[in-house]
Amino acid sequence: MKILVVDDDPVSRRMVEHILRDMGECEVVGSGTEAVFSFKRAFERGAPFDAVTLDISMPKMDGRMVLHTIREMEKNLGVPQERRSKILMVTAHADKETVIKCVKMGCDDYITKPFDKNVIVRKIDRLGFGGDDGPNGKETLVALRKRILALIRKFEKGELQLPTLPRVAQEIEELMEDPSCEVDDLAALIERDTAISAKLISTVNSPYFRGTEKVQTVSKAIQRLGFRETRGIVAAIVNKSLYKAKTEQFQALMEELWMHSLACAQGAREIGKRLFFDDPEKLFFMGLTHDIGKVLLFRALDDPVLLQIPSTWSRILSIIQEVHTTFGGGILRKWGFGEEIVRIALHHEDPKLETDMSREIIVVNLANNLAHKMGFSPCQEKDRPRKLESARLLGINPGQVSEIIKLVKAFVNQTAIGN
Repeated sequence: MKILVVDDDPVSRRMVEHILRDMGECEVVGSGTEAVFSFKRAFERGAPFDAVTLDISMPKMDGRMVLHTIREMEKNLGVPQERRSKILMVTAHADKETVIKCVKMGCDDYITKPFDKNVIVRKIDRLGFGGDDGPNGKETLVALRKRILALIRKFEKGELQLPTLPRVAQEIEELMEDPSCEVDDLAALIERDTAISAKLISTVNSPYFRGTEKVQTVSKAIQRLGFRETRGIVAAIVNKSLYKAKTEQFQALMEELWMHSLACAQGAREIGKRLFFDDPEKLFFMGLTHDIGKVLLFRALDDPVLLQIPSTWSRILSIIQEVHTTFGGGILRKWGFGEEIVRIALHHEDPKLETDMSREIIVVNLANNLAHKMGFSPCQEKDRPRKLESARLLGINPGQVSEIIKLVKAFVNQTAIGN
């Protein structure tokens, strides 16, 4: 995809180029006359521009004059309507009359300053461009975005069948609310699922939990861990079953997502202990499920073809990053979890943390950012800068942050849950 960016303001030119450069090859000019010259030259060379972003307000030859000139040039050259360049007018404000005039003159859409990356990308998508769609006609970004949004709509209508947590997980939660619950009651419930029982015993015998004697029964495992920590470990074992993919490439991604969720869960637990939360194990579960929307969207998109196109793959991550919080909150609500858990999925990545937010959201936000900081991140999120504003809001000092990181790394690397 070839894009011509036309704007007399150097700051605006750089901003538009920065937004669009991942979608194609950009040529940038600073005047109307340069735009006409570049457009004509590209056509003569047999490589016309697919799209043009055209500032309306420019001295001498403004955007409307350039638009008229380009459309006349295409008309005189016999370019069919469907093959003409897509032109987006750029205006500092949504001047309705000016926009209508430009549409009548032949522009395809408009964008306003200040620029919003998501808006511009959506406009480009609507015009039929999704960046390089690779060899053999692989799906474009616009088709991919539609596919992801269609999945979410199906879920909202109850038409999409998603995996659910095994019933034993919710039964354990219900049992733990009973003050008369004893070790044998919890053991009997866990033993109904042989896979969970075996994994629990294996986890307790891992280096992180291992005592002087090897544990061989569920009852002994509960006694070593304690009731609340057993609940957290069983929740982790149950959740791990959701991180499955049909293809090798997507399974590698699922493993990265799992390690991130586990690190976030343990980070939230460690933070909760330092802040004297009544139930740090609830924070563990919140950290464990904070990205559940991302996990299930990737499962639904399990297609090895997508991973063969690096530019498309990076955009998959970007789209899912945009929508996974709302989707995750909807899933947890459908599974019957309370609003306290749902709000974690919805707000753990809010760009601005407020002092009146629940402390649980701020804890999981910090744990999430620490997990990324430690390198427990899927794919291209590894290099994403992470702010620790949440540490300041919670009163966690740098020394405590370093200690939490050390403990989380030991937990993730030494327990059997991550294997």
